[in-house]
Amino acid sequence: MVVKNLFDVLTLAELKQRGCMGGYALMSLIREKFHVLISPGTVYRHLYSLERDGLVKGIEKDGRKKYDLTAKGEEAVAAIVDEGKVFFEYLANLKSFAEHQVI
Repeated sequence: MVVKNLFDVLTLAELKQRGCMGGYALMSLIREKFHVLISPGTVYRHLYSLERDGLVKGIEKDGRKKYDLTAKGEEAVAAIVDEGKVFFEYLANLKSFAEHQVI
């Protein structure tokens, strides 16, 4: 898989949930959801990287470029969900183990 960071995960997840989005819509969503202002350069750099890696495709729509998941992007989202389940199971087991330790 080619997902490199949390921003990639967030972008892929939002495209999966909402469908085709432009860079400005993604910036607005991040600002609303996380109260973080991300520069257009950062957003578009990540979108272009995801496009080069074959996870998203750019589509001209309404005179603007919007992005949607490719089949490879769909597979990446499914893998992220599966890996997330394993990670949270690990954390639950670690917490359970720590609670039973006598210090």
